[in-house]
Amino acid sequence: MKNKSIKIEKKDFHRVLLTDLLPYETPIIFSNNHFYNRIKKDRLSHSFIIELFRATPDPSIPYTYTASRGDLGQRELSVIHPRQQLDLVEFYNDYYSMILDRCSLSSFSLRSPTKVASRFYERPLLKDLDELISDEVDFQENGRSPQSKYATSFFTYRKYNRLFQFFDSNEFLEIEKKYSRYLSLDVSKCFYNIYTHSVAWAVKEKNFSKNHRMTSSFENRFDELMRNCNFGETNGILVGPEISRIFSEIIFQRIDANVKGRLTENYNLHSEEDFVVRRYIDDIYIFSNNQSAEDTVKDQYEVELSKYKLYLNQAKHVNLQRPFYTNISSAKDSLFVKSDAFFDAVLVKLEPNGNIVRKNAKKDKP
Repeated sequence: MKNKSIKIEKKDFHRVLLTDLLPYETPIIFSNNHFYNRIKKDRLSHSFIIELFRATPDPSIPYTYTASRGDLGQRELSVIHPRQQLDLVEFYNDYYSMILDRCSLSSFSLRSPTKVASRFYERPLLKDLDELISDEVDFQENGRSPQSKYATSFFTYRKYNRLFQFFDSNEFLEIEKKYSRYLSLDVSKCFYNIYTHSVAWAVKEKNFSKNHRMTSSFENRFDELMRNCNFGETNGILVGPEISRIFSEIIFQRIDANVKGRLTENYNLHSEEDFVVRRYIDDIYIFSNNQSAEDTVKDQYEVELSKYKLYLNQAKHVNLQRPFYTNISSAKDSLFVKSDAFFDAVLVKLEPNGNIVRKNAKKDKP
C-alpha cells in the first residue's frame, strides 16, 4: 500500500496555526483545528477576534505546563496566546522568504526549512519504519478516525525530521568510515537562555543591529514577536512550538557559518576533509581523525556561542572511538526489540480491508 500524496494550498498562511505554533507534546484532545476553521472560513469572526485581541495589551502571558521526560525528569512547555499566534501568521505571510534565506547559510545543519510545503503524505497503518521516514515534511498519522488533512509542518525540511534518522543513514555510515573520532556537544539550556535580541546579530552585524534596533525589519519584528509571546522576556524563548526551533536555527546557522570560516582562515582546517560537523537544532556532532582538530573545532564553537550568550554543558560532552554506538542508537535498538516483541505477541497480519487480525481473537459464530 503506497503513501497517499495530498496537495496543500501554499498561500494559506493560516496553516501556521496548525503546524508551527503549538508544542508537539500537547494532549491528543488539544489542537488549533477549530481556531483555524473559524479564522479561515468565517471572515466576520476573524474581524471580531482581531478587534477583541487588539484590546489585549502586549506582551501576553503564555500558558505553561510540564511534560514528563521519563528518567530525565520534566520539561516546561508553553502554548502561545491566540493573539500572538495571529501576529505570527502575519509574520509568516510577510517574511517566509527571509526565514528560508536565513536558514540556508549552514552546511552543518541536519534540519532546516528549505521551502513552503506543497504536499504531505498520508501513510497507511503498520508499515515498515524505513517507509515511514520522509526526507521533507513530517508525516500525518492515518488512524481509523477522520483527520485534518494538513501537513504537520508549514515548511519542507532537510535533511532529517528526527535525529535518529541521521544515525541510521548512509551519510552517517560514510562519515564513520572516514573518521575515527566522535564528539557530541550540548548547549546548556539552549531555549531557556537564548537572548531574543541576538537574532538581529545573526542577521545583521551586532553593532549595526544595536544602532538600528527601532528600525522596522525582519529581525527586529521577529525579536519583538518572540518577546511578546513570552511576557516581554528577552532572556529565553518558549519551549515546544516549531517557531522557536526556527528562531534558534537562524542564530545557529550564523554560528555554524562563523565557525566554518574561522577554522578555514585561521587554522587551515577544511570542512568535509579535516573534520565534519553535523548539528541537529542545538546538538553539535564533531567527527575527526585526531584530537587536535577535534579540540580546535570545539574551541571555536565555544567562542562563537559565547558571542550569543550561549555556552556548552561540559558535563554532557560524549567522546567515542569508531565504531560509534551512541545513546540514541542504543535507545532505538531497545525500542525495536520491545515493539517487535509486542507485535509478535499480539498481531498476526493486516487484512486488505484494514482489519487487524489478532492472536487468540475470538471468531464470531455464524
